[in-house]
Amino acid sequence: MKRINLLLTILAVLIISNLCAQDGILDPTFGTDGLVTTSYIGYIGSMALQPDGKIVVGGRSDNKEFAVARFNPNGTWDNTFGTDGTGRVTTNIGPDEDNIYSIALQPDGKIVVAGYSTSTQTFFKNFALARYDTTGSLDASFGTNGLVITDFASDFGDYQIRSIIIQPDGKIVAAGSFDDGAVGQFALARYNEDGSLDDSFGSDGKVLTNFSPQIDRATSAVLQPDGKIIVGGQTDNISNDDNFALARYHPDGGLDNSFGIDGQMTTDFNGFNDRIRSLALQPDGKIVAAGYSYMGTNSNWDFALARYDDEGFLDESFGVEGILQTAFGPSSDVVLDVALQEDGKIIAAGWTKDNSGDDDFAISRYNSDGSLDEDFGTNGQLTTDFGASGEFMTSVAIQPDGKIVAGGNIRIPGASNYYFALARYLSEIVLGAIDFSIVDNSVLVYPNPVFEDAILKFTLKQKETLSIQLVDIDGKTIKTFMDNQILQIGEHSQTIVLPNGLAIGVYYIVLSTPNGRMSVKIFK
Repeated sequence: MKRINLLLTILAVLIISNLCAQDGILDPTFGTDGLVTTSYIGYIGSMALQPDGKIVVGGRSDNKEFAVARFNPNGTWDNTFGTDGTGRVTTNIGPDEDNIYSIALQPDGKIVVAGYSTSTQTFFKNFALARYDTTGSLDASFGTNGLVITDFASDFGDYQIRSIIIQPDGKIVAAGSFDDGAVGQFALARYNEDGSLDDSFGSDGKVLTNFSPQIDRATSAVLQPDGKIIVGGQTDNISNDDNFALARYHPDGGLDNSFGIDGQMTTDFNGFNDRIRSLALQPDGKIVAAGYSYMGTNSNWDFALARYDDEGFLDESFGVEGILQTAFGPSSDVVLDVALQEDGKIIAAGWTKDNSGDDDFAISRYNSDGSLDEDFGTNGQLTTDFGASGEFMTSVAIQPDGKIVAGGNIRIPGASNYYFALARYLSEIVLGAIDFSIVDNSVLVYPNPVFEDAILKFTLKQKETLSIQLVDIDGKTIKTFMDNQILQIGEHSQTIVLPNGLAIGVYYIVLSTPNGRMSVKIFK
């Protein structure tokens, strides 16, 4: 009997290790085996998750118009949204090309989208915003019939919004750039709730910032709890190579000279070009910047991340002196979005070119120190091939249950058009936390897979008030085995009896205390 138990324990360890290594696999409850492909021609530029789990995406239609779509939590079109129950709506703003790069959700559920629209008079691009109600109709209380167009100046050149933030007071910060092909600047504007420019910000609601005499472009913005605004993008250095660029602004739009050097900071990865495409703000105030770096030695783009402290200087506890680069394969890899998990791990999402020359969805997950998280995908990385000839992940978001939702575009082999596409990945829904006294490597469930019942064994380093539950992959509690029971230091065991009629699948045994919680995957 002891020999059998020993073998079962060893088997349990192997199975648990194997299951944890599958963190990042496609979620079979979403779309078809984790993927959603559509026949809708267009480009997804941004994505947001509603509190009810619905997924809102925005970008450009095949007619070069604003396109907004909404999907149900299972990946099907939300027929309560858009035109004639299609789940999508298009808005024609200018005479040529309109495009959405950013989406933000208001607390009342209204959807604000931003990008650019082409001017009727000059055919140059201007800041453009639209606001929709919860059904996808334009909100007439915003701007002019739901639309706002901002021309910064009479100069010839393009003004494009790449990122928007909704402040707690309802004002909308838009960050992007001015570019005439020779000179570029960071461009910001702030709008009141009704879409009018906020004249308490910058000059009549607008701010322009130079990093260099050449091209500077802002691509992402985040809001600090104190109201300061951090904007990231790229700037040319004196050698005409792009570098990561950050600027921080006071709430009134003035540069914050306590940040970096006179409010600005640039970072050179020693590549030919380094470009920020997305920012995330950690709870401790540190800033994660993600994008890509072009390495002249191999003529490829690589994932590139940097982390800065709250004063704008590189955080040397991250990566190598604050920066890191990650290659997926022999060709180019590009980050277009970044998101933070509740446990501090970093999700960087974009695309990679595979050995056949096709582009695939690509995600890397990093620990808080910048090392790749080996429990995710294959050694911290995963790629997804939709079977198309071109697949570009542009947006990523993390659900409250930890699942990772990705949005982007795919091109069917032989076709010239791109189509909206989504993917969703499983991720640990609960993880160990600081001051949690259970010894991670002491937790065993055997046998596993579990047919009817199993034994859970664990060791406590201190006296704890413990709860033990069975949870499904959607985070729903199926059964409670222990509820706030006081346990002493030492080894403990608990019989796990599965409910009758429980469907075959993946579940979690969750152990929680007032100080944190952790989980173990099991098979039924």
